[in-house]
Amino acid sequence: MPTTQVLVRNIDPNVVDQLKERAKGNGHSLQVELRLILINAAKMRRSALLAQIEYAEKIFGDQEFPDSVKLIREDRDR
Repeated sequence: MPTTQVLVRNIDPNVVDQLKERAKGNGHSLQVELRLILINAAKMRRSALLAQIEYAEKIFGDQEFPDSVKLIREDRDR
């Protein structure tokens, strides 16, 4: 899969300085640190979604729900 470059403009210089310090503390360049932050942010969203799915499965288990389309049509036909 080809990589993509991203340009982010208008970042507060203080934020950039903090990110540089963070990168330095982790032994990374700013570019590597930002890449890792973005990768982790993308994974967190996916893992949060999976956690919600697991929670719903835990609550509802094997419970089956009626087809809502059928119920709506029946209601409209009254």
